[in-house]
Amino acid sequence: YQPFSREPAMQASFIATEFLMDFEKAEKAIDYGLTSNPNDAGLLNNYIYLLILSGNLKRAESELARADKLSPQGDDIALTATRGLWYYRTGFPELGKLLYQEAIETARREKNVDSWYRAILCLAREEKRCGNPISELIKQIEDPKYAPYRKLYDTLIKNFGIL
Repeated sequence: YQPFSREPAMQASFIATEFLMDFEKAEKAIDYGLTSNPNDAGLLNNYIYLLILSGNLKRAESELARADKLSPQGDDIALTATRGLWYYRTGFPELGKLLYQEAIETARREKNVDSWYRAILCLAREEKRCGNPISELIKQIEDPKYAPYRKLYDTLIKNFGIL
């Protein structure tokens, strides 16, 4: 892909992280994208998410501070959810859950079904990791009106070990 283009880096990093669980390839894709687009909030969010999942929580924290400067209003759904993940993984699941719920509510209000579905999946994964019941989240994931998303994210659901 073209090294100055944002979208291939976004898609490649998402696929490598979520579906292939290949953090090295995901980071390579993000590096290409951030080289040409160093202030892209979406690429930076994907990078932070990758850092958290790969256990690099200190680096993720510093990148979260950088992301806050790019999105000072704090209204970015993905960044709010990613911050929730960071809190879960740093031992503050209650705060993480609140942030995920905020992201889910914002996505619902904005009718952003893709972000809503992804945030619910990630929240379910983190709640399951903490040993908390996820039956209410599963009901939402399995709602027939979201069948196209369920089909699209079936691999992700299996990778997350949710169902």
